[in-house]
Amino acid sequence: MKPKVLHVATAHFPLDTRIFRKEILSLVRHGYDVGWATTVARSQSLDQVPFIPLGEYGGSRWRRIPRNLRALRAMLASRASLIHFHDAELLITVIPALLTGKKIIYDIHEFYYERIRESLWIWKGGRLLAAKFYEALERLLIPHFVGIVVVTERMEKMYRERFPRARIALVRNYPLLSQEDRAAILSKGSPLDAPYIVQVGGAHRLKAFDVIVAAAEILRWRGVSAPIVIIGPINLEDYSPGERTDLLARSKVADVRLLGIMEHPEMMRWIAYAKVGYLVRTDVDNSRFALPTKLFEYFAMGIPVVATAVGLMEDLVKENNAGLAVTAGDPEAHAAALEKLLTDDAFSKRAAAASRQAGHRYSFATELEPLLNLYSQCSS
Repeated sequence: MKPKVLHVATAHFPLDTRIFRKEILSLVRHGYDVGWATTVARSQSLDQVPFIPLGEYGGSRWRRIPRNLRALRAMLASRASLIHFHDAELLITVIPALLTGKKIIYDIHEFYYERIRESLWIWKGGRLLAAKFYEALERLLIPHFVGIVVVTERMEKMYRERFPRARIALVRNYPLLSQEDRAAILSKGSPLDAPYIVQVGGAHRLKAFDVIVAAAEILRWRGVSAPIVIIGPINLEDYSPGERTDLLARSKVADVRLLGIMEHPEMMRWIAYAKVGYLVRTDVDNSRFALPTKLFEYFAMGIPVVATAVGLMEDLVKENNAGLAVTAGDPEAHAAALEKLLTDDAFSKRAAAASRQAGHRYSFATELEPLLNLYSQCSS
């Protein structure tokens, strides 16, 4: 009999595509009884999955502390024998659950050591210390977990070297879209009557919101009319109050539209009808090493891409001839690349065809087996 499972996250959106749509619902389809302790205010259920409330999504980082305490309470109260958690901040929180005999799986979504070391919200003198503390926690706790999930080949290699006895599943965050899903998305038509650029991933300093705004201003100055639509969480805390006010004012004039978080099918509709898929990051270690999930969603819907020339993003765009890779932090180069794809129809069509072809090679259907194998091993 398959074990009862509890997935836990305090920093992710309740309907997070990777966690809920791909992992949890896939496990349910394969006969697992899965609960979801997540960032909702009240108990509810969706697609046979009960949601255990940890507190509403969003807010300041301080609001995560009570959510973490509620997560611990949910883990201890749950009858689940397998706890699958998704946030680095829960590493300490899971210790009591571990001590009570729960089997723990840690789903490592990012290179957290690099992310912490580069986090502007942490006092500069304390970033390295915080990153070292996180690394020490991993070394202490991961040997006691029944498994870990990683998202890139580089990450898999790194953790196999550090923890040679650990069970590790490589589950890359490729899109999960059937032909029926694509047809349903396309049947709704374009959400805008005019051409537009889509940037999925939200507004954040690490996602170079300032560069996006500057590139939009240059496009306007050149007479190119195409709004930049940003989908995802809006978190501008790493900018000073003056910078935030300035950027938000300029973004309105330059027609940068902040749409926030939306349901995955609606997000994919915005992608499907965009003239350009825009993927912007700052040139930091976490960006260089990460697998650019949003890029695969652009490929899945067959749109040409402008991406920052950093790490795997640059490699994938160039290898697949799916668009243009441009220098990080250079709004002039970004604007020129966006303008080319908006105005050069022949080039844009070639890049879109190459993007669509690339989309056939990256599907979450190929990633499910390692996750199921890990669950089978952890349940024995």
